[in-house]
Amino acid sequence: MASLTIGDHDYRRLLVADSPRLFGSNSASAPRLLGALELQENNGPWTTPEGLRKLNGLLRLSDGGYSNGWSMDGNFYQAHWTSTDQVPLELIESGQLGRFSALDPTDGGNSGRAILSGEWHQHDDAGYTNASAYVQQHRLTLWSNLTFFELRPATGDQFEQEEHRNIYGGRVAHGWHHGLFGNDSTTEVGLQVRNDDIRVGLLNSEARLPFMTVSDDHVRETEVGAYVQNTTKWTPWFRSLVGLRADHVNMDMTSFTNPENSGIASGSKISPKLSLIFSPWQKTELFLDAGKGFHSNDARGVIGKIDSTTGEPSSPVPALVSSFGEEVGWRTDRIPCLQTSMALWRLNSASEIIYSADSAIGSTEPNGASKRYGFEWNNHAVLNRWLLLDADIAWTHARYATNNDNGELGNDIPNAVSKVGSFGITVHELGPCSAGVVTRYIGSYPLSQDGTLRGLRPSSRIFCSSATCCPTSR
Repeated sequence: MASLTIGDHDYRRLLVADSPRLFGSNSASAPRLLGALELQENNGPWTTPEGLRKLNGLLRLSDGGYSNGWSMDGNFYQAHWTSTDQVPLELIESGQLGRFSALDPTDGGNSGRAILSGEWHQHDDAGYTNASAYVQQHRLTLWSNLTFFELRPATGDQFEQEEHRNIYGGRVAHGWHHGLFGNDSTTEVGLQVRNDDIRVGLLNSEARLPFMTVSDDHVRETEVGAYVQNTTKWTPWFRSLVGLRADHVNMDMTSFTNPENSGIASGSKISPKLSLIFSPWQKTELFLDAGKGFHSNDARGVIGKIDSTTGEPSSPVPALVSSFGEEVGWRTDRIPCLQTSMALWRLNSASEIIYSADSAIGSTEPNGASKRYGFEWNNHAVLNRWLLLDADIAWTHARYATNNDNGELGNDIPNAVSKVGSFGITVHELGPCSAGVVTRYIGSYPLSQDGTLRGLRPSSRIFCSSATCCPTSR
């Protein structure tokens, strides 16, 4: 296949792909090679052209099928761009600055990644085995200016964020089918290992030229996780899934700008889970889920003792933070032409990581424990062979567990959106053409813990629309 797209503001995109069998064979037993390449350019409506240039490539060699097979992937990506960030409203209203202009036209970034991965799987009547491994290299450079000339009037407040990351990891899982008290049962055990080797830094810059190093750290993290889970069908209408997972992480950081921030840390978590699924009626399931989880914190916040941006002492945070979630709901295909699901859920977390809007460098900071609960309703309707409807809504109540926590009044969690929804219509099989439109609703959300500042008044806008026409083959 080959696709060429041309649009306004110098938008150009070329995509080519092919997936031949190797050795010129049409036999299904011959390995298949998949190759794809995407090139994209875009300047956008901005006074300073965005100058986006992106290259995306994929090469995959695979053989076999669901029961037995393997694949090897190579992925490559690189992009660079100039960004137009937020600007003061008063400068636009006074006419000093155009709506699509920027105070610092040198903001932007470049990024890239290269990934080599492989997987192997084998299934038979007795059970299955899956194994995978990967090597990844990521790089990212961002130039941002959030406060313009407030901190450094002579040079401007632009700063540069640098990260170079190498990731190595793998996973192996084995499952076997057996009987449990006379019922069909499957037990799976697995092991996952991941190592991150990261060089991350923050520098003050002017027009993308760095002139002072704020922080320069070498971070190494290794995470090992092992789990066991069992799925048993107790009756024709009831089955269960129970599991237990153990995770351990080691962190090691060397700070080249502040030796006091060098050190090591570790953390471990045990996470049980349970799912009960009932099918009392045809094509309908009721489910109850509960389990523990966790999120990890930045190693610099776990190990560092001095804030690199302020020079003040910082409070360490744990490497891993626990959470506990519960969910009850149902899903059904029993209504003709409709797939629908509904769920009530609750999630308690031992701490929140919040974007710090007052930070001069746009950093994040750990906050207190939180409690969330919510409701979700998803619908997919196939009205006939050419008309599809999708309608989804979600509502969330998010609050800090302790009122007036984090040294602030109130208990609202900043940036926690309470209501979202989407509605889409897809029309296809109109000869060689198809078309679709989706509108999405995003409700308002608090910007401050006391709720007095809010962002994004409730609105509904068309998010995306598409239309395609392809020649038919006969």
